[in-house]
Amino acid sequence: MFGLEKETVLKRNIVDILDQESQFLTASELKLKLGHVSISKLLKCCKEIQSIFNEIYSDESHKIRLLINQHDGIRLERGVIDLHRFYTYLYTKDISYQIIRALILEGTVSVPKLQDELGVSDSNLRKKIRPINAFLEVFGIYISGTKFLVLRGDHKKIRVFLFLFLWSIHRQISSIDWIHSPERYVKLTTQIFDILGQPQHSIHTNQVAIWVYIFELSAYRQRKISFTQQEATIIAYHKIPKKPAFLDYWTEEGWEFFMMFVYHAGIFDLPLSLVPSNREIYQKFPFIADWIDLFETSLISLSDDQRLFAERKLFQQFILALFCNFEPITDSEALQAYSHYYLGMLRQTSVGHLKEFKHFWERFKNGRQEEILPLKGFNFLLFQVLLPLDYFFKEIKVYLLSDLNDIFIAHMKQYILFTLSNKFKLHFVSELEKADLIISTVPACDLSLPQNLPIVFVRSRLFPVDMAQIEQMLETLSQTKGLPEFE
Repeated sequence: MFGLEKETVLKRNIVDILDQESQFLTASELKLKLGHVSISKLLKCCKEIQSIFNEIYSDESHKIRLLINQHDGIRLERGVIDLHRFYTYLYTKDISYQIIRALILEGTVSVPKLQDELGVSDSNLRKKIRPINAFLEVFGIYISGTKFLVLRGDHKKIRVFLFLFLWSIHRQISSIDWIHSPERYVKLTTQIFDILGQPQHSIHTNQVAIWVYIFELSAYRQRKISFTQQEATIIAYHKIPKKPAFLDYWTEEGWEFFMMFVYHAGIFDLPLSLVPSNREIYQKFPFIADWIDLFETSLISLSDDQRLFAERKLFQQFILALFCNFEPITDSEALQAYSHYYLGMLRQTSVGHLKEFKHFWERFKNGRQEEILPLKGFNFLLFQVLLPLDYFFKEIKVYLLSDLNDIFIAHMKQYILFTLSNKFKLHFVSELEKADLIISTVPACDLSLPQNLPIVFVRSRLFPVDMAQIEQMLETLSQTKGLPEFE
């Protein structure tokens, strides 16, 4: 993530791992989960994290605590408090953040001045810039300069990167303490919302205000953007409102790109409608229909609402690929199911989805090497949303054997389905011979059942131990039926 130092990444990973654990982890267990790190380095980082928690959460009634016990190990206690303040503190103290912050504030940064501010030599500064540039390479932009540092590249991509940099760390402009007069950008955003006739929510206003801030800096520094012929054609399909009079110092191209990103980024939950005839526009891009046809013929049929949703998202993904092209990030991050970037943390991604999407994507892009395609990482997320998890489950037929009241039996079935539907595809059958599993509330001594049919005896109230026994048996059956594993 934007060239963070190894120690910053290590501290973040320590907290990420501990936040998923409810019990103590020994230093050795934590080391095993982290990979290549010494016990002494791990414990040093834990003590530093402990000090950070004590500093930044000192005013909370329910503090976040890192417990370090010589006998029990290490455990994170945080209750209902989120960790955003910790991550923000961690990232903003990193030298990579300080370098990019200086570029945002000054545009052109004096190398000697930056060395003095950061307390580093020229060689160490260049050493710190290398991993940042390695990260920026996927955007097609880079930091360069001998006496002065400048961020170079396509100014559309520079603006997108700077926004994502600030948004992914701070989320709202009101949380960025080094921006002078943030209320000015909030006011401008409010005026833009008024012109567009959009409802205003403080969260959305503070988010868009970061995007406004980036454009205000670019206008002040006279950094202009331009469009290719293809980009200009795409923009023409949109009904972009006229640039407000109070933004007369913005270029027309700047205003158009500002609106395009607000509409297509999928970040600013605003009910804008910039494409007047969606279906008519989508038909100009054959890959949209091809993607949906391939999905429906090789996987499952979509409802009309799902189809319209897919068309809209595919068009948005194409726009992002065309104007921004930060594909390598979304590809590597999303498909590994972990993203510490703007996608947020993706958890429990099914191996089934990953494998199925790999084949699907290869078939989809076959013969399209020269085309600009939707961003692969975002496309995977769309694929995952449209393809329900139970698609990968083999159906297990269950017979519920009980001598209870019929409405009570119906309630038991409903509870079992509700509790286990995210792990198994269950179908209750009325004929014993068709069942893969019997769940019984009737004592074993009263039964005469086929010996080769698995059976679970439970109490009618379905205590947690009963549900655990059912789940364990279902997992055994799932493995024998060749179901994919999920992690």
